[in-house]
Amino acid sequence: MVRNVIKTPNAKEVKKILLSLNRTVEIFNKHFDNIIYKNDSKMTVSRWQLLSAVNQLRFPTISSVARAVKNSRQNISVIVNAMVKDGLLVLVDNPQHKKSKILNITQLGFEKLEFYNNQRDILCNHLSNEFEFRDLQNTRTVLQKLYNRLES
Repeated sequence: MVRNVIKTPNAKEVKKILLSLNRTVEIFNKHFDNIIYKNDSKMTVSRWQLLSAVNQLRFPTISSVARAVKNSRQNISVIVNAMVKDGLLVLVDNPQHKKSKILNITQLGFEKLEFYNNQRDILCNHLSNEFEFRDLQNTRTVLQKLYNRLES
């Protein structure tokens, strides 16, 4: 027999926030994917996120990128191989590890990253114009606290 858990008002609200957040991220990614796809049929949100992670990490390897984007190493490897083929990334020898190559963004990859970062910023500007800055800050603070609780 399954026992019903007593739900506090705060717990109910957290549940609503997380469900709303999930739907919002899903819709944002769908819109952003459409923006990206309109400009380049080989580019996706996943590829953009991977380029962003490679750009931010000090000596990015497939494993470190997989950890950064919270995805499997195998899945990232498949995407990286396609991006190497498309000229967005190159694999270079890693002096720290024989098998684990370092990922570098090519000039073309960097240009695409910059372009899609600008497209994301345009979309965020459009989405943000109906909100008070303080409300957005409070929302970010709550989401960061939820994230921290989940990570601990």
